[in-house]
Amino acid sequence: MNIKELRIGDIVTTNGIPSGTKRGDYYKVLSVCIEEEYENHEGIVDLEDINDRLHYMGGAWIESIEPIPITDELLEKIGIKFMLRNNTSRVYMIEFCSVQKIVNTDYYTFIAEAGRKNIRTSKHVKYLHELQHELFDAGIDFEIKLM
Repeated sequence: MNIKELRIGDIVTTNGIPSGTKRGDYYKVLSVCIEEEYENHEGIVDLEDINDRLHYMGGAWIESIEPIPITDELLEKIGIKFMLRNNTSRVYMIEFCSVQKIVNTDYYTFIAEAGRKNIRTSKHVKYLHELQHELFDAGIDFEIKLM
């Protein structure tokens, strides 16, 4: 994962290597630090466990961070409402935006029609942190809760 893709507040997982973390658990990015002094590492990310189990807080090398793929189940779990299904696509809605999955593609399309910032955009997203960025850029204050 590219450290330049991460923002504070992004939800990610790890490869399970950082002590105290588990692959598939959810972590919120608290800070991102690019360290030039560590030759073999691009940087370090401070994480907070949002699984509400052991309440892990600690750092992980960027190569230990993994994105969370968007799925229909994940969209529904985080509260984005399912609206329509037909032979070619599935559509989910949040405020004035839609998240659409076209059959036989490996991505979703985020579409902001018009909103508080008067933005019209259409971008492909594959991972939860990318969707978080698009929601933020469209002016939607949406807190993602995963357990």
